[in-house]
Amino acid sequence: MTYQAKTNWKPDDPVMETDYIRIEQGIADAHQLVKDLANELGGSFVFSGLTFTYTGLTANYAAGTAYVKGQRFSVSAGSIPLNANQGQYIYLDTDGVIKKSTSQAVADGVCPLWYFSTNVTTVLSYTDRRNLLSDSITVDQTQVPSSNTAKWPKFFSFFAYLFKGVTGEADWKTAPVKTIKQLWTDLSNHIADMVSHITAAERTAWNAKETPDGAQAKVNLHANETNVHGATPSATANRIVQRDASGRAKVSDPAAVDDIANKKVVDAVDSKLTTHTGDNAKHITQAERDAWNAKETPSGAQSKVDTHAADNVKHITAAERSSWNAKETPAGAQAKADAVQANLNTHLSAPDPHSQYQLKGTANADVNKTKAVQLQTDTRSLVLTYTGNQLTKVEEMDGATAIKTTNLTYNGDGTLATTQEIAGGTTVTKTLTYTSGKLSGVTKAVV
Repeated sequence: MTYQAKTNWKPDDPVMETDYIRIEQGIADAHQLVKDLANELGGSFVFSGLTFTYTGLTANYAAGTAYVKGQRFSVSAGSIPLNANQGQYIYLDTDGVIKKSTSQAVADGVCPLWYFSTNVTTVLSYTDRRNLLSDSITVDQTQVPSSNTAKWPKFFSFFAYLFKGVTGEADWKTAPVKTIKQLWTDLSNHIADMVSHITAAERTAWNAKETPDGAQAKVNLHANETNVHGATPSATANRIVQRDASGRAKVSDPAAVDDIANKKVVDAVDSKLTTHTGDNAKHITQAERDAWNAKETPSGAQSKVDTHAADNVKHITAAERSSWNAKETPAGAQAKADAVQANLNTHLSAPDPHSQYQLKGTANADVNKTKAVQLQTDTRSLVLTYTGNQLTKVEEMDGATAIKTTNLTYNGDGTLATTQEIAGGTTVTKTLTYTSGKLSGVTKAVV
């Protein structure tokens, strides 16, 4: 029953038991009305807040207000640990506590909040599943209507999906190309358009027209006629030409250049052509044609002459002629050769013709003096042999043959002791002496 409020209380009015019962009942009825209203608006929904963030495997939520099956709860900010490697639904239970479950049905049965998918250390993905009831809602135009019963945010999403289908636009908020009123106007104008449409009289007239089959039958009948319009195979003026039973037709002798030629005219031309064809004075034979085609053309002959004239292998130049004319004659060449031979004989008869070019001396005191630079132009290679870090042999090689070999020995302190050079069957040994660690002398022995 409707709550009966007492609004005329006075300071001395006694408060009776019935007053307390009426007041308490009014409070209870008010709570029930709020709960019923909440259920009518959506049952379980978030009025404000309860947004989530995460750090590692911990979900942090802001304070907020929500209804669970009509029961209002004010939730303080807090956090809830998340399970690793799991998909879990966060929800507000009927006791006002935020909890988690792997079952979507459990969360949807109370007040769903968020969904988190995790790995070993952190969140992989998350979804806001709050059913928000506030001064604004978010419409999901991809929600396909699936039921006649839904929470009002989803109902508006259904409406947006259907509205988008009516307008044909990609977004339900986009104005349609034309309104329904404009479409109706266009349709009315189209219906009244007698240019685009036909009348009943036009339809009757067109239906009475000849059909393609009927027209073809008339054409076939006309085509099969053998004497239409007075056609004749005779050479008759102003008549259509018709072939006779043998497929022939006659025409008069031609007068203009573009008239039809009859057989008489053709035979006359053929007779003249035959006479002309047999005239060998005016024509050439194939043998004559082949012989004439084989003749050299003027340009070809000139090209051959030019090529021959420019051939400096077959011809000589003026410079070559002058050079060859200046060459020695056989008699002159012989005289010069005889003079060279006489000088050579005189040179060879001398006791020591090359003494000025020889290096002389067989004693230690002999000295050969020269100002010329000696440049060795041999292509011999050197092969070096090391023992440890010390060079102990040097071979001067001509291919695989050792022309000269030098052996080196060392003292205990690492200084060079001897060098032994072997070449041409002769061995030259040099011995080094040291005083106070300094080289003081070298002796040489030749074997």
